[in-house]
Amino acid sequence: MSGEEMEEDTSSLLRKSGTKAEQSEEIVNTDQITPHKRKKGRFRKCWLSIILAIVLVLSNLAWVLASWQNNPVPTDQESDYSKLQKRLSYLQAAYDSLIRQLIDHQMTNESLENEIQVLDAIRLESTVEDYYQSVREYCQMDTSGWLYNFFSDKNRVDFCAELADHDIGKKYWPLLEKEYFNYYGTYSYNDAAVVLYNFINLTGIQLSENSTLDILQILNIVNDFVKYRPDINDRYNSPWETLAFGSGDCDDFSILVSALFKIAEIDSAIGFFKNSTGACHAMVLVHLDNLGGYDFFSSTNLTNKGLASGRWITIEPQWPIYWQNKTSINEWNLDAASMV
Repeated sequence: MSGEEMEEDTSSLLRKSGTKAEQSEEIVNTDQITPHKRKKGRFRKCWLSIILAIVLVLSNLAWVLASWQNNPVPTDQESDYSKLQKRLSYLQAAYDSLIRQLIDHQMTNESLENEIQVLDAIRLESTVEDYYQSVREYCQMDTSGWLYNFFSDKNRVDFCAELADHDIGKKYWPLLEKEYFNYYGTYSYNDAAVVLYNFINLTGIQLSENSTLDILQILNIVNDFVKYRPDINDRYNSPWETLAFGSGDCDDFSILVSALFKIAEIDSAIGFFKNSTGACHAMVLVHLDNLGGYDFFSSTNLTNKGLASGRWITIEPQWPIYWQNKTSINEWNLDAASMV
């Protein structure tokens, strides 16, 4: 190899070597720059995470603030206020309960006061009871009288009608009435009528031109105040006696209710009935065409019993008006009747 060729090879190698050196230097420089760029990338990523976290925190804080505004966390004062509110609610409920009890007691007291007034109004003195017993003995309508068993049902029902008439102000038995007046200075039939009218007023019976309504009220009130009790010895009590005793049997109910019907200007009669077994019973008859919307049993031809022509509705005085259609009423046959 010539010298020139060797120089070319040498210079060529140097150039190549220089190129490699430059390339190596460039590689070194690249290695030195890359970590810095990576740090910048990581830093940017970190900031993004921090910003995202701040956004999340702020959003949560905003939600908390909104929740607090809508439902603020109670302070000590707010907690005390809540307790007072609960206490107030409890006291209000207790107060309302006491008011209701007070109203109930007031109503009970008013009811008791009214009942006392009624009992005072219908009180029967022993002397008045002696008078009525004298009437029964005088008319031989006492079981101890020797004529009693000879009387017909018509005689007995007539006496019952007289008792009803007497207690609404009609004069009977003048000899006995004179004795009563000498003792009291008043007439028995007037005193009895006052008792019955006071009974109507004090018990709240509102008499009207509606006969059905009057019958309804009278039956309800009578059955509230009078209880059925059988006689040990057959005896016919006046309306005043039945109210004062607070009890009676079927004829006592009939005498009282027929008298109250008469005060209400309802034509009525007392009827004595018998059934297929021969048992006896007393009920009231009213001279009406109907009982409004209530069902009933009636007769249309009782002139043979001494009553006016037309419809006579049978009323069981021991039952309310809506029971007047019970078939047991129709099992009784009228034996005798007398107008009040």
